[in-house]
Amino acid sequence: MPRNPRVEETAQFAKKMGYKKIGIVFCSALRYEAKILDEILENRGFDVASICCMAGGQPVETVGIEEEQKIGGPGTWQSMCNPIVQAEVLNREKVDFNVLVGLCVGHDSLFFKYAEAPT
Repeated sequence: MPRNPRVEETAQFAKKMGYKKIGIVFCSALRYEAKILDEILENRGFDVASICCMAGGQPVETVGIEEEQKIGGPGTWQSMCNPIVQAEVLNREKVDFNVLVGLCVGHDSLFFKYAEAPT
């Protein structure tokens, strides 16, 4: 039985490791939860850099998605996730540790591969 919520365990772990700057990598569907996490970590003294999965705004057409295949229907703008850009941005931000919030399976693997900080 855990003694603390996962967010508290993460903050305690980061403090014990001496991490100062935390990266939050999140799915756009969980942006409100990521904002709450950002506030919690900042309130515990961390510098936080966060980045949404849609960073870079690449249209889905660049990977062959047809208009009728779009989630919002033909004629709508639809960006695709870009976990490699997420990793590159947080690498440039020189974060000490990353926390993932809801990335898709596969997208999380790509982020892990390209991120320089532990995740």
